[in-house]
Amino acid sequence: MTLQEIIDGCRDQARDDGANDVDRLWTDEEMVRYINRIQRRIARETLCLKDATTAAVCVLTLTPVDYTTYVSGTLDYIWANDSASPLYQKDVTPYLVDLHDSILEIEEVKSLTFTNRLRKVSSQKWRNHLQWEQFITQPTEYATDLAHKKIAFKGRSLTVQEMQMTVKRLPLVDLDIATPTGVPEIPVNYHDFFHNGVMERMYRKQDAETLDKAKADEYKELFLDDLDEIKRQERIILNDYIAVNNSLSAFR
Repeated sequence: MTLQEIIDGCRDQARDDGANDVDRLWTDEEMVRYINRIQRRIARETLCLKDATTAAVCVLTLTPVDYTTYVSGTLDYIWANDSASPLYQKDVTPYLVDLHDSILEIEEVKSLTFTNRLRKVSSQKWRNHLQWEQFITQPTEYATDLAHKKIAFKGRSLTVQEMQMTVKRLPLVDLDIATPTGVPEIPVNYHDFFHNGVMERMYRKQDAETLDKAKADEYKELFLDDLDEIKRQERIILNDYIAVNNSLSAFR
């Protein structure tokens, strides 16, 4: 569905049939704001927006840092100037890297340099290994701090490493009424689920002609059911993805 189709469907349901914003109860700007908010909520709560191809989000290039440029007092500076450290006077890749702000969850990390999949672990595991931040090797494990949009790697390389991630994320760009043919980023089979969420927002508009708490609460319950259905569908997809193959015929 396009942005305009979602807007038209909601206006038809609310019988908001004015010819332009002057005659309508809900302006184009308000409708687009509701739709963008609902799209972000669907993506955040159901993790249905999966991405492995957007380079700006999914590809991390780890480049060795010139050890002479480390800021005094930082751990890397201390290690690079400690003759007892494995990192003494070595240019190595960083162990802590910023993630794109849109990322909600990381499903997989693969090394494009060595074509191997990295193992996801808890950072608690690494605390049993002193100096884990100083291991010089190709990265083999990773841990995440998604609250602060960080990923940490165990293994620091002397050469450039390129990582490809499969992530669940938020939409990258808001829909805009200037492009009414724009299509939401979430999977097309979930586009119908915008309707009840947008209708709830419409009936919560603080205006004598639009505010209707009873209708808003009714659409809220319907939208919560929609979110549960998307989550159910996503679980089915995941289960199909990881299901055990009982015979080699699955690969023919």
